[in-house]
Amino acid sequence: MPPKRKRVVLKVEQKLDIIRRLENGATQARIAEEFGIGTSTVSDIFKQRDTLKKFVSETAVFEVAAKRKVMRSAINEAVDQATYCWFLQQRASNTPLSGEFIKAQALKFNKICLRDGTGGNPDFKASCGWLQKFKERHGIRGRSVQGEILSTNPHAVDLFLNQLEEIIADGELSREQIYNCNETGLYFKVLPHRTLVGPREKTAPGSKKSKDRLTLLATFNATGTHKLPLLLIGKSKKPKCFKNVNMAALPVTYKNQKNACMDSDIFNQWFKHYFVLAVRRHLTLKGLPAKAILLIDNSHLHPYAGEMTSEDGQIRCVFLPPNTAPLLQPIYQGILETTKRIYRKNLVKKILSEPDNSSEGILNFIKSLTIKDAVYMSAEAWNAVKANTISKCWRKLNLGLEAAHDQATEVGATQQECAG
Repeated sequence: MPPKRKRVVLKVEQKLDIIRRLENGATQARIAEEFGIGTSTVSDIFKQRDTLKKFVSETAVFEVAAKRKVMRSAINEAVDQATYCWFLQQRASNTPLSGEFIKAQALKFNKICLRDGTGGNPDFKASCGWLQKFKERHGIRGRSVQGEILSTNPHAVDLFLNQLEEIIADGELSREQIYNCNETGLYFKVLPHRTLVGPREKTAPGSKKSKDRLTLLATFNATGTHKLPLLLIGKSKKPKCFKNVNMAALPVTYKNQKNACMDSDIFNQWFKHYFVLAVRRHLTLKGLPAKAILLIDNSHLHPYAGEMTSEDGQIRCVFLPPNTAPLLQPIYQGILETTKRIYRKNLVKKILSEPDNSSEGILNFIKSLTIKDAVYMSAEAWNAVKANTISKCWRKLNLGLEAAHDQATEVGATQQECAG
């Protein structure tokens, strides 16, 4: 007795592929062998070709229909279609929607359909199960809301890019000479706010979240080859953990402010006493002229543009137009998030390396973390961000730097060759 063939359930896209092959002259036996199904199944699929093609054509998103294995439509079709049309209209205006919104609107449409006699079901509950199937039918998935995108000013982007290209051309700047920086908050004692739970766990109890916070400023150039040490801002001028520590030997630049936030004085001091000197050293090593620009957002935390220039005027800040940072700021393309993700990963590794991995031991370890620990761990995370990752984040800015005004780089390379 031949072994029983394993039951195979094909996706709609596979069925369409079978129909296309049969229409092009392929044999049923060859297709049945390739897909692991019977020839009668191949014949049935071909007989359903008109139904399959109609199903796909009536589905708003082809990829969604193609991945499905059955063509079963919604039981309450009128409510399903009305809810989906409403969903598309709301998303077209960037309205954030949750599952509760969708369920409430479906119940409303169900009442309307019952009243008008166009459908509806008196037993319809808009349950979580219905919502899950509704999302699967229409390919709806969750995404985090990008809060700043709607407040941006896209019309100012093209104008700024043209101005920036002129600045680059006039200064004959290369990618090595174009920098970007921005600050972000780092809650350096925070454990993951989500957790995996066992099948018997109804809730996920946790401890109070730590609010110990530092501000870090990350700075890099367009090639990713020059990452300045992080600027970290804490509350204390010299925390107890820094006793007998040579501040100049720290892997970061440490400053203090009463609420651990950036302000114009700190930024101005950092720019003139750290950024300018570091950039000059880097460009000298590269054999390039000591001139550069630093792209920063138009924030009240930063000084006025006239103040942000080196004494010789060769290194200066270029401010992004208001409400354009999410569209133009290279560092917004995941660099800060990558740094903090690596920090959290290293924090977990450090916790697991401790002898006491009990719940109490982990909490005691977190409480014992100091700013000194955060300094070294954040510096380690920043160093782990690859140059290639940083270089890619400039693509959205689209300066055309690969093709424009790299004469200074060529001069520097020539000087190095002659010196060699």
